[in-house]
Amino acid sequence: MQFFATSSNVHGGGGGAWGGVAVIALLFWGLVFWLVDLLMRKFIKDHWLVVGMQLLALLAMYLFLDW
Repeated sequence: MQFFATSSNVHGGGGGAWGGVAVIALLFWGLVFWLVDLLMRKFIKDHWLVVGMQLLALLAMYLFLDW
């Protein structure tokens, strides 16, 4: 839980451009995973297998950020 326990500097000055970088990265990876989702749904017909793979990817992303 170290990632979420870090205090933010939303209302203070400074901070650089890291917020913009985070938003751009979020939009980029959101688009990439949306396109992968479209491909998976086309080639894998079992809906629950696709959902399970997506949940594992989200868990891996969370654990990487929390590491």
